[in-house]
Amino acid sequence: ESLFKGNKTNDEEFQQLVEKMKAIESGVTGLKKILQNFINYTSSIGNLFQELSESIGKIYDPSSPFYKIGKDVHDAHELMFKEYNDFYKTTSKLSSKTSEWLALFTQAKDQIEKREEKRKVYDHYEQKLNKLYEKESKGKNNKKDEEQVARHEEKFKKAAQEYVT
Repeated sequence: ESLFKGNKTNDEEFQQLVEKMKAIESGVTGLKKILQNFINYTSSIGNLFQELSESIGKIYDPSSPFYKIGKDVHDAHELMFKEYNDFYKTTSKLSSKTSEWLALFTQAKDQIEKREEKRKVYDHYEQKLNKLYEKESKGKNNKKDEEQVARHEEKFKKAAQEYVT
């Protein structure tokens, strides 16, 4: 026979929050993957802007009739590389933040698991006491039962305090 026969305490609001947390965690996990893929997929674009800018800057010197056009193309690609690089840095920071967020979810899940264990202990002693009280109300208890009630009441109080905390 199992010590814990079922969920006597039921906190629907808490369960809804746990489900909401799981959904958010799933979203953050998806976002992290997207950000990592974005960084991997777009790094070649940043390199393209930089290499194009450098190459065009080497081709046309100020005496060339195409210098102005070459400089405009060079400057535009240099600006695109700068913008890409800024965006890359921001995306990298956001990606690292998602790692921090996922660590918080791990901590929260550990706390939820500990809460569940404390809830089971609470339910167990509540069930034990209810059986002893029922026996007592029917006049079927003895000295041993009274001692058990006293012990279980103390354990129940401790379990209740831990569960509430």
